[in-house]
Amino acid sequence: MQFLKGRIDLRPFLFVGKTLQPEAYRLNFEFEDSHWWFLARRDIFFSSVQSLIRREILLPPLRILDFGCGTGGLTQRLSSFGEVLGVDECEEAIAFCLSRGLLNIQKIVSPRELPEANFDLVCCFDVLEHVEDDLFLLGELRRALKPGGILLLSVPALPILWGGEDVISRHVRRYRRRELAVKLSHTGYSTLQASYFNTFLLPAIFFIRIFHRLFRPSTMHRSDLHPVWPPLNAILYRIFSAERFLLPYCSFPLGASLLFIARKELKSNDE
Repeated sequence: MQFLKGRIDLRPFLFVGKTLQPEAYRLNFEFEDSHWWFLARRDIFFSSVQSLIRREILLPPLRILDFGCGTGGLTQRLSSFGEVLGVDECEEAIAFCLSRGLLNIQKIVSPRELPEANFDLVCCFDVLEHVEDDLFLLGELRRALKPGGILLLSVPALPILWGGEDVISRHVRRYRRRELAVKLSHTGYSTLQASYFNTFLLPAIFFIRIFHRLFRPSTMHRSDLHPVWPPLNAILYRIFSAERFLLPYCSFPLGASLLFIARKELKSNDE
C-alpha cells in the first residue's frame, strides 16, 4: 500500500537531516545482519513493541512508519507487526533497501510530506541526532501519528561518549534523558518510558572512548564498526541483548543509548 498519496511538493525545504557519509551506509549494510550491536539493538526494539502490544497500548495489525529507515534491516523485520512504510531522504539508503528486495520504501525530501494522522506507530531509530532542528522533526512525526499513537525513539546518549562513529555518521549531538524528555513534552507527547540502554557494556565503552580520545585521536574520525572475532561477537550480543528482558519493567540510570516510548497527546488546536 502506498501511504504517501497525491502530489508531493518538492519545493526546497529546510530539511532536518544530515545524511550519513556513503561509507557509513556501506558499513551499516555490511554489518546490520551480523554485528552484535545491530542484532542486540534490534532485539530491544522488537521487545519494546511486543511489550506495548501485550499491554494493549498498541493493537495489531499496525500501520507503522520507519522514519530514516537507512539500509532497511529493521524495516524488514517490523513487517511482522503489520503494514510498514520505510522512508529516507538518501538515495544510497534507498538503493540498499531495494537490494534487500524491499518494496515498501519511499524517498522523501522533507518530513512535511508525511501524511497526517496515518500511523499507529512511528519508529525513529538513531535519526534525531542527525537533525539540526530536532523539535521540528518531533513535531512532524507527531503530526503523522494517529491520536494516541506511539513514537518509539532511540538516540545515542551522553556527550562524553562522542567518538568516531558520531563523526562518520554526521551526528549533531548525543542526548541526555532529561533534555530529550523536555523536547518531547514541548512537542506534544507524553512519555510512557524513558530509559538509557546499552548499559551493561557502558564501562567498557567509556574506557575505550576515553582511551582513543587521549592516545589515538586519529580514530575519532573513523567508524567504530569493524569485524569482530565471532566468539567475542556472540558474547557481546548476549550481554547487550539481555537488557531486553529488563527494559519493559525498569529504567536504567545510564547507558550509551536512550530509548523513549511516547504517546501523541491532543493539543487544544487538534481536531
